[in-house]
Amino acid sequence: MLTTQRAVEAIRHHGLALADAAEGNFDSSVRCCPGWNVADLVWHLREVHDFWGSIVDGLVADPDQVPEIPRPTDNEQLLADYRAGVVWMADILAAADQAAPVWTWSHQ
Repeated sequence: MLTTQRAVEAIRHHGLALADAAEGNFDSSVRCCPGWNVADLVWHLREVHDFWGSIVDGLVADPDQVPEIPRPTDNEQLLADYRAGVVWMADILAAADQAAPVWTWSHQ
């Protein structure tokens, strides 16, 4: 059975594994995302982690309340920010009240 703890562990494990794989490969293309390179994928996931971590951390009811974060111009900084964002979001999700109401795109 998938528990919150197991889901958070998977996010942390796979998120950091992606960072390891991305290191030194920023200009490589991403086959399943035409027109994207690894840096683009890392940036996209960094935005996703920040968005959902902010939603849960702030008990946000309106997604427009989550400010956009700027993309670093340096890929090494992007990767450092991504790694920190993975850990931050996983920590937020692990500590979250599972019954607390927050915005989601789901109708459930």
